[in-house]
Amino acid sequence: MMLTWGLAFLLSIGLRVWGQYHPDPFGVQPFLIGLLLFSPSLLLGIWLLGTGFNRTDS
Repeated sequence: MMLTWGLAFLLSIGLRVWGQYHPDPFGVQPFLIGLLLFSPSLLLGIWLLGTGFNRTDS
């Protein structure tokens, strides 16, 4: 849990510093929004289909 909080803190600092050097607004493309919205669920679904149904009881 500390690793997650530490990485989030470092990412926050990095984005803050980057924003100070690049003050222009960030234009988000619709493809990027769709990718960020649907890729985690698709990857999790693929992983579950690949490993969840391949279990063999010994």
